[in-house]
Amino acid sequence: MNSCDICGLIPICQNEKWGYADKTGEIVIPCKWKLAGYFHEGRAWVQNFRSRYGYIDESGKEIISCIFLDASDFEDGMATVVIGDFSPVPNDLDLSKLPNSSWIDIDKEGMPLNKNDKLLDYLCQLENYCSDPVSFMRDMKNNL
Repeated sequence: MNSCDICGLIPICQNEKWGYADKTGEIVIPCKWKLAGYFHEGRAWVQNFRSRYGYIDESGKEIISCIFLDASDFEDGMATVVIGDFSPVPNDLDLSKLPNSSWIDIDKEGMPLNKNDKLLDYLCQLENYCSDPVSFMRDMKNNL
């Protein structure tokens, strides 16, 4: 059984914007995205009109902000996303020196599975990545 059969929502395009409809065709998540993927494990990737990817839940709430250059479907509780080419990138951070600097695995809340200080510092400086960078860094570093 396909995961979209379980939640019953399918991507639909109206006026060149994507949203989600139920099996009857009624739009239940407004068409406001540039692109939209199918739901997997309660999350679907969406692309905003700045060409950044994030994830929404089945109610349409943006769970993981649209900050990534690309995003995959969730499988076994994780998805792979692309970071980089953000503006501004901190002057003292060389992305090429980060492990898996372009592709990182995240959990269903958007937290990186490969945690290291430089990656966490970088992610916290991205617009909308976390609402409380100080608490985020403290919590993530405690789990390293």
